[in-house]
Parts: sequence; C-alpha cells; structure tokens
Amino acid sequence: MALISASVAALTAIGTAATASAISAPLLGAGLVASAVGAGGQMYYTRQASAASRRAERARQEQMRLESMRRQREIIRQSQVANATSLARTVNQGSGVFSSALAGAYGQTQGALGRASNTEYQNLGIGERIFQANMDQSVAQGWASTFNGIGQFGQQMMNTAKGVGQMFATGPQPQAVATNYPTFDRYGFYGGLA
Repeated sequence: MALISASVAALTAIGTAATASAISAPLLGAGLVASAVGAGGQMYYTRQASAASRRAERARQEQMRLESMRRQREIIRQSQVANATSLARTVNQGSGVFSSALAGAYGQTQGALGRASNTEYQNLGIGERIFQANMDQSVAQGWASTFNGIGQFGQQMMNTAKGVGQMFATGPQPQAVATNYPTFDRYGFYGGLA
C-alpha cells in the first residue's frame, strides 16, 4: 500500500510539473522573443537617434563656417572702405599719395583688419572644437545605450534561463511518508494501513 501511495504521489508531482512546463514554456518563449525584440529595437533606434544628432551637429557646424566666411568678407570689405576713405581724405587735404598721413591711415586700417581676422579665426577654432565635442558625446551616448540594451537583454536571458532551469529541475521528487494509520478511499471504504 505504501508503494502505491508513493507512486501516486510521484505521478501527481510529475503530472503537475509536465502541466506547468506545457503552460509555462510557451509563455517563457514569448517573453524571451519579446525581450529580444524590445532590446534590439531600443539599440537600433538609439543608434538612429545618435546618427541624427551627429547629422544635425554637422549641419550646425557647416552653418557656423558659412557665417564665419561671411564675417571675414565683411571685415575685408570694411577694411577696403576704410582704405578708400583714408585715400580720399589725404588727397582732399592736399597731401600726396605718398604722404606719411596716408601710410599711417593704411597701417591703422591693416592693424584693425588683422585683429578682426584673428578674432574671427579664433572664434572659428573654438566653434570647431565645440562641434567636435558634441559629435563625440553623441557617439559615446549611442554606444553606451547600445551596450546598455545588450546588458538588459543578457539579464533577461539569465532570468529566463533561471526560470526554465527551475521548471525542468530533476531533483528529488516528493515522497509519500509511510505512516501506520488506516486509509480510506474517496467512497469511505477501508483501504488498509498505510
């Protein structure tokens, strides 16, 4: 009798485990697929956002360069206007084209042109470094997010493997404990001593 009770208990445990695995396996599989798709989508779109950010930085950098070239042209134009004005004043005052006043005016104009050009080139260099830093940051954030997604996917895989391992564990099955008391079937008939 004890052997039969132990067999029934073992079969019940196996049947419960088989039913649980039949129900849980598709759910685990669906969860694994969903997590893989989610992690892959997150990595893909993060990389897309990073690439778009870099394109925007390049466009802003191109705009900055264009504005710098326009300012350089304006500086040169103002220098030419200042030279022409100096020449006209010198000639109107009766001084010759070879006078020291004209040479001084030209020198002052050229000095101002040099300072303005130097300032503009320094600003352009600073702007270039800022744009490069922004692009580097965008690339680094994209890679960080990609590896974060890979890490999350790996964590989900480990959690899934742990669940599957617990589901299909083949450790010792519960055993019926032999006792010395009378047993009765479901109809109330005496079944002997257990």
